[in-house]
Parts: sequence; C-alpha cells; structure tokens
Amino acid sequence: MKATVQKLVVALVMLCVAGMAKAAAPVADGDTLVYANVVYETGSRYWKVLGHTLQPGCSEADRRLDIVLFQLPGWMGDDGYPDHTYKAKIFQREAFANDTLVKEVSGADGWCESKAFYNTPNLEIYDISFDGVAFTMPDSVFMNSGLKQFLDFNQRYFGNSYFEGTSRLDSIRIEEIVAAGKNMFKDSGVRKAKIDRLSLSALPEGMFENSRLETWDLWASEVTEIGRRAFKNCHLAIADNVLMGKVTSVADEAFAESPLEVVAWPDGLKSIGARAFKSTSLKEVRLSPVIESIGEGAFADCQQLTAVYVMNPVPPAIVWDAAEASRRSLPLQAKVYVPDANVNDYLADPAWKNYVIVGQSESTGLGAVVSDGDAIRVEGGRIVADGNIEVYTPDGRLVATGYADELPALPSGLYIVRTSAATAKIALR
Repeated sequence: MKATVQKLVVALVMLCVAGMAKAAAPVADGDTLVYANVVYETGSRYWKVLGHTLQPGCSEADRRLDIVLFQLPGWMGDDGYPDHTYKAKIFQREAFANDTLVKEVSGADGWCESKAFYNTPNLEIYDISFDGVAFTMPDSVFMNSGLKQFLDFNQRYFGNSYFEGTSRLDSIRIEEIVAAGKNMFKDSGVRKAKIDRLSLSALPEGMFENSRLETWDLWASEVTEIGRRAFKNCHLAIADNVLMGKVTSVADEAFAESPLEVVAWPDGLKSIGARAFKSTSLKEVRLSPVIESIGEGAFADCQQLTAVYVMNPVPPAIVWDAAEASRRSLPLQAKVYVPDANVNDYLADPAWKNYVIVGQSESTGLGAVVSDGDAIRVEGGRIVADGNIEVYTPDGRLVATGYADELPALPSGLYIVRTSAATAKIALR
C-alpha cells in the first residue's frame, strides 16, 4: 500500500509542475517527497511556507513554491492554506537561495544546510522549534535575506556568515552558542542580542562587525579570546564583566571604531592585539598584573583616554614610534600609573620612558570622591543609583558594572562607586 501511495505523490507533483493540477485525496502520514533540494514528510499541521497565493496552472517561476505548499485544488482549508501540509526534515544547500516569493517559514523538526535561504529578500520570519540538536555548522544560511524574526531558540551551531547582511533583523534571542563561524552577524541590523550562554572559548572573527549592536544581554560565558574585528564599528558602549570576565586575549581590531566607553578589564588579560581599541571612547584603561603585550596602535586615536593603569611589575611589550603616532600602543596624552615599586623599571624601558609614568598611590584614577547622598546610596545591602554603575575596590580594580538591578551581591567592604553624575565612597555591611 505504501509503495502505491508514494507513486501517487510523485505523479501529483509532476502534474502540478506541468500546470495541470487536479483534485486528489490526501496522501498518508509518513510518506516523503523531494523537490528543490527540500525533503518533506507528510503530516498534519507541521509545516508551511507562507507569503504567496498560487493557482492551478502556476507559472514556471512559481512551480517550486507550488510544490512546497502542495496546493492542489480541493485541499484548501478555510484559511486559504492546505489542510495537509508537510514537515521538512532538512533544507538542503541553496534550497531557496535567491527566491523572491518565500516570506515566512514555520513548523517543527527541521534544520538548514548552507545557503538554504541565501538572498531571499522577502523572507521575514523563520519559526522553527527543532526538538534536538543539529551538529552541523552551515554557512550563509540567511545571508543577505530580509529576515526580521529568527525564532529557532534551540539552534546552537552556526557557520560562517550565518546572519550576515540581514539588515532588517533588529533583535536576536539564542539560548546557547556552542560553535560559530566568522562574520555571524556582520553588516546586520541587530541592535539587541540576548544570548543566554556562550559555550565557546573564542568569540569568532567579525561576529558583530559593522552591525548596529547596542545591547549585549549575556548571562554566562566561557570566552577566553575576543576574535579579530568581533565588535569593530558596531554601536556597543559597554563590555561588561560577563563577557570579559574570563578573557585572556583581545585580538586585532576587536573593538576598533566603536563608541566603547566602559570595559570590565579582566584580571587574566595577557595580550591586546593591534588596533584592538583604536578610535573608541575609552577614558581610562586598567590592565591586569599578568598583561604581557599591547599591540601596535592598540589605543590609537582614543582622544579621551587620559589614564592607563598597568598592574604588572614587569613592563609589558609595547610599540613606540616617534614619527608615527598611529603605531604607538598608547596615545601620548595618557598618563601611565604603575606599581610604586616599579616606577624606575618603566622609566628605564626604551618604549615606556616616552610616557609620563606615575606611581599608582598618587591617584585613584576615579576623580573626586563625593560624600554619600541620594545620587549613590545603599538599600538593603545593595548599591542603588540611576543609570550605569561602576564599582571599584579602593585600589582601583573594577569589580562590577551595570544597572542597579544587574549588579551582583558584593561582599562586605569599602567600594568606590561611579556613575555619569557622581562618584562616592560606599561601605557595604
């Protein structure tokens, strides 16, 4: 019986392609057909591709989509779509690449191969709830598409350029990224990214390069390396402790040409690549006791940068060029604060001696500390203030940053707290 039904399905497909579709009885659940590199499995209310209406005798350009919906006369429901739709298992390579008709894809149990929806300008919604994990890393799946909503929260593996060029994609929610290729959101319209967990060690090259990213909502991260151009020329202003907490290296141009103002400098940071923070809005930099190297032009054109705190007693390697300011690791206007016992070591270094070197005891680097008041206060054992808050230990180490309801519970002790409006010394008991 099953073989007979399969033959019927194939025959119906051929009739539709020929423009001679006729009424027919629905096929049985579990039968399959393949068309346009897409595998379909029959079943009730599992799969549909929306956004167009096709008639019997469809044009040559419409035939592929006619098969996707299997819109044979007599099968139409009250809503104008087929009563009997199909559950796709795999969108194979270039299944709908360059298609101008597909607008919405929704259903269950499916995943995409490379370029499945590449350059689909009218695709707006991809709503899949895949019950399982696809261990493939397809490339350019939605590259240059018109995608507005991506609702596959279970997807964990992303290949190169997965969402590159999706200029209409304003926000994204992903539960976990286990692996990702380069340029994942490059040139995209994403302003807000909510990612519950980053389970990869290296943030990929060009991840948000030239995107509109403003808000990075991240709950947990295993990232130890920020990849090349990961946030270059995006709109990110704060790199918080969740993202930066375990980072040991920041690659070339990682944050270059972004409006970055605040960085939760990690205690384990060892290396900063060339032009990593070039042309950002940083006002101060705090480097860990294990920092080993600061690349060429790492902070070039940071015109607001006036204070650099280097905790390492051994001067890290930097680039100094008397003729070309753009090659210098640090701008010349920045005053450098080092451990008091090592001032002479820095002054003896052929590169560091060109800067103003000061012992750290001479400045907290936090400006004037005002008395406690309404601007910054303690309520219920927690620090409260308007806007973004930075919390430092008395020796100047940043321990927390974020809005009041985002700050972690801090141990009892004395802290220096800074907002855009005030700086205060706070005691938590």
